[in-house]
Amino acid sequence: MKPIAASALALLGIASISARAEILLYEPTGPYHVTQTQHVFNHTTPDDFTAPNGTGEGTQMLVTIYAPTLTAPNRTHPYIDATNAFIWGPALGLSPSLLSTFATPLQPSAPLHLSPSTPTILFLPGAGMPCFFYTSLLSELASSGYFVVALDHPGEPPYLPLPDGHGGAKGAFPPLHNYTWPQYERIYKHRVADAQALLSDAYLPALVRERGWGALDLRKVGVFGHNANGTGSTAATVHVAAGANLDGWYFFDIGDLTGNGTGTPYPDLARAGPFLALAKEEPRVPDATWARFGAAQSGHGDGTTDDSAHIAAALAACNGGGHVLFPATQSYVVGEPLDMSGLASIDIDIQGAVAFTDDIPHWLDRAFDLGFQNATSFFKLGGADVHVYGGGTIDGRGQAWWDNYAENKHDRRPVLFATVGMHGGSVSDLRLVNSPFWHNFVANSSEVVFTNISIRSVSDNENFEKNTDGWDIYRSDHITIQNSSVTNGDDCVSFKPNSTNILVQNMSCNGTHGMSVGSLGQYPGRVDYVENVLVRNAAMYNSSEGARIKVWPDAFSEKSATLAGGGGRGRVRNVTYDGMWLDNVDYGLTVTQCYGQDDEEECFKHPSKLNITDVTFRNVRGRSNRVFSPIVAHLVCSSPDTCSNIVAENIDIRTINGSNLVTCRNMDEDLLDVNCVDWSKGYNPA
Repeated sequence: MKPIAASALALLGIASISARAEILLYEPTGPYHVTQTQHVFNHTTPDDFTAPNGTGEGTQMLVTIYAPTLTAPNRTHPYIDATNAFIWGPALGLSPSLLSTFATPLQPSAPLHLSPSTPTILFLPGAGMPCFFYTSLLSELASSGYFVVALDHPGEPPYLPLPDGHGGAKGAFPPLHNYTWPQYERIYKHRVADAQALLSDAYLPALVRERGWGALDLRKVGVFGHNANGTGSTAATVHVAAGANLDGWYFFDIGDLTGNGTGTPYPDLARAGPFLALAKEEPRVPDATWARFGAAQSGHGDGTTDDSAHIAAALAACNGGGHVLFPATQSYVVGEPLDMSGLASIDIDIQGAVAFTDDIPHWLDRAFDLGFQNATSFFKLGGADVHVYGGGTIDGRGQAWWDNYAENKHDRRPVLFATVGMHGGSVSDLRLVNSPFWHNFVANSSEVVFTNISIRSVSDNENFEKNTDGWDIYRSDHITIQNSSVTNGDDCVSFKPNSTNILVQNMSCNGTHGMSVGSLGQYPGRVDYVENVLVRNAAMYNSSEGARIKVWPDAFSEKSATLAGGGGRGRVRNVTYDGMWLDNVDYGLTVTQCYGQDDEEECFKHPSKLNITDVTFRNVRGRSNRVFSPIVAHLVCSSPDTCSNIVAENIDIRTINGSNLVTCRNMDEDLLDVNCVDWSKGYNPA
């Protein structure tokens, strides 16, 4: 219950809990006082396993209305009843007696102050939390003049008090992480149907007319909510004006959070929890009306002169609320490393082109050391509320670096776009081309969204574009990568050590090494982990792998002249690949605990110290090539003790000849919807 406790206390707006006297919750800041009225509607929801006392049929809905009022007859109003104080106190880490001292400035007996133009907002709570947990937030909206309608479902919260002497409906803490996928779908559909009924003429509009509150205009409705019901709120009506989801995912059909396809803003403001949709933002749009900078900040933009100093000056001048513009008609050259960390509330609008010089000796001495796998970078971008966009191109001039690598494999090549220490921001609508090394390195960052990024690095000679990963995520939390394409010579997206709560969706990957967890466990003594990752709706073309998990064994192994290791510890947990189309791939699915080791028997003698648990491959289909024919996938763990609950569902991967064999070892084959064959007849993935 710790995540619920943290969320609840934040939503309550509690400033202090040290005093034993009455504790007043957050007071609304709008021009109105707030009145509250509650109503029970009879509405049947058949086959509802969350119904009170396991009855299997929901028969009631509790509607709580928060509305503006001009009068304040009450000084305060109790926040919580005794039963809920007893239930929620331990869950929140508070004594029930202390929780009972909480009070609100609500005015339940005051008349509503409404007009025909009063806007309506529909709110649906989620995760078994009742609407009263959102009192501060809903009151703030009502104090600003909104008619806020909050919908509870008896049976979902542990206890829901009903008004007017109706008593209360008892349930239990919902076992969110134990629900099956069909159960989540049923809950979602039930709640959408309930909300649609509430907005129909016989329910909420009829109540408004009956009470003499005036006419209710539902042609434009604001919607928002929490968790699955945050998603459901936008499906309740086609008349969505705007909305937001306070917490996140749990459904596959919310990739388009834009009000039922109407283009209405509906950002998902996700925070803690598994498989979240993770802070989707509407992409920023280039604004050509911004004035040019003064001479001190304007670069040459002639495609030849080094503009590093001018760019640094512009960033310094605009930091803290400004807008840096790279005009569409100009090309800028960068020949010196740029430290762009410490930015705050700034837009970097790249409409033109930015290219880095290919003076290799110069960069070898000056590029930033990123502290992981020999990576360096041309620049470091970090801070808070930083947004990079514009439709322009960033060019790493990688061909010179790839040619040099053929002879000098220990020369450290720079990452093209390094996001280091960014907490809240977005990168959208850019072309990243010809990266010397990885295209994106996201390190020590959180709450960053990458949208509509086009990546392409292809060598024009025999010197391969090696290690040109699309994204590498390292020690970062709540990162979203979506609606993007990658053509390169290595991983499409790689989840490096200590990546958590990651969403990757709607991707096209060509010539890559797949969507890869790892590699992990390279360094002895270190603990690596990757948890709560969702990859959905990805197309993989001409690739060595589709979905891949790769960890090192507990034995020294040498992958290449610049990549060796093994012996690290850690875990991979709660990773899902859902919806992947394959065309001309070597292996459609790969799980290996023998990364970097040519002799797989060594891996069985020295099993990996990284456990792989709770992994699902779902809805993966397409064509494998002949590289490992007749094998189309490789699912091999180094010990039966190091892998558990690895599931493959609805898998249809075949070679051009129709074969669909999968090498399996140390797996629970009852959980695998694939045609497993004896491991000894398989092949070790490269």
